[in-house]
Amino acid sequence: MKTPKTRKIISLIIVLLVAITSLCGCEKPDPVKQKLVRDLRALAKIDNFDDLYVSIYWLKPGVTTRYPYSKQDLIDRADNVCRFQGDEIEGKLEWFGQIREKDIEVVEQSSSEWARFYIIIQSFSEGKIFDFLLFGTSDSKINFIVNDVEIVWSDKLLDALQPLLVLNEEALFDFELYRLTWPDTIVSRQL
Repeated sequence: MKTPKTRKIISLIIVLLVAITSLCGCEKPDPVKQKLVRDLRALAKIDNFDDLYVSIYWLKPGVTTRYPYSKQDLIDRADNVCRFQGDEIEGKLEWFGQIREKDIEVVEQSSSEWARFYIIIQSFSEGKIFDFLLFGTSDSKINFIVNDVEIVWSDKLLDALQPLLVLNEEALFDFELYRLTWPDTIVSRQL
């Protein structure tokens, strides 16, 4: 038969185990991720498009370059460029409101970029409010740099960009080609 003292000790151990397990299970909020998600969700709340313009620069998926392109190299040497302004953009940013922290995984160690596709949304009065760089890495992965934060592949973010890309069939086609071919490359190289 258990004594009251033994019951108290066992109860105390159980309470301590539950408390430790709860504390270990709590994920610390990542301020970088939180700010990025806030910035992305803010795009969906924009209601004045008169001041906005979007520029898209990209290389065709089959194009190879002699050296890894930086973002600036891509801007300077892109095979394809398109721009949209004002009313053309209206209603195309709403899907950014669906992005949550669980949809974003920040990369701990930055990769060297091999720029392939770049989208920038700017305001004439405020400057850059969003930029997205899709790039390959030396180990055949595709990562993104969004507002200067490197993240791993995110289908949710790609879905949010699609309405913008619909404005140019060629941009949409090439973007979807990257989307369809790169994840397979990543999976096949990891096997």
